[in-house]
Amino acid sequence: MRGFQMKLSFDSLPQYLFSSPRQFFEGEHHMERYFDESVLILMRAGELCFEEDGEPIRLNPGEYYIQRPFIHQTGIAVSHSPSYYYIHFYGEFGDMGLPLFGTFSNEKISRYTTELELLGERASKVERAKNFYSILSALYRAEDKSPASQIKELLILNFDKRYTLDEVCATLNFSKNHLIRIFHEQYGKSPYRFLIEYRLEKARRLFMTTELSCEQVAYSVGFEEYSVFFKAFRKYYGIAPRDFSETARRKIKPQTDKKRL
Repeated sequence: MRGFQMKLSFDSLPQYLFSSPRQFFEGEHHMERYFDESVLILMRAGELCFEEDGEPIRLNPGEYYIQRPFIHQTGIAVSHSPSYYYIHFYGEFGDMGLPLFGTFSNEKISRYTTELELLGERASKVERAKNFYSILSALYRAEDKSPASQIKELLILNFDKRYTLDEVCATLNFSKNHLIRIFHEQYGKSPYRFLIEYRLEKARRLFMTTELSCEQVAYSVGFEEYSVFFKAFRKYYGIAPRDFSETARRKIKPQTDKKRL
């Protein structure tokens, strides 16, 4: 999941909109849609399959996922009778906060989703928001206690520096093999792979929002050699950094010119 490095920020409180349980029929597809709001999905049973901007997402029981706004969602693959609880809300995203994807204990979360169902939409916004925040808090506490999440936080905080696994191990008092294993179990990739992809996501955003050269972008996100950055970027995005940069800036320039007018 390329977007999973982003997190739901708690700098300003998310705004609860509405929620409901959902059960798919056998063979049903996820709908095609484009929202200006976010959706928290709490999986109960089955398998939910959909795509976000062409990237496949598969969710299983005990997993949660936050669908961000302004992303094209489609359901090309068939879902397998998923049952889940969803919550629509407005929120902000950044580098720190609740990860977009993770696991949860249904035993701890179900009391709040059950209360939301019993309250219904006629209840006050305060009552509904209280349970929503309790759910977010439970998800955040579970993530916050995870050793793998501590590793990820260190990698994010030091992404633009020469930061080795040996330094992470020394900080957390883990052996290298243990560190790699627990990180892979939770996030499905090695710490090194996560760090490279995080740097590439940062580089993509810099290309879209600044006029830095390709070399400047590479060094600012932690790559010491441009050739390494070039190969990694082209492999990950399927396009050379310079070509991506030129395309992104052609799209941005007309919008900037309109604002000046």
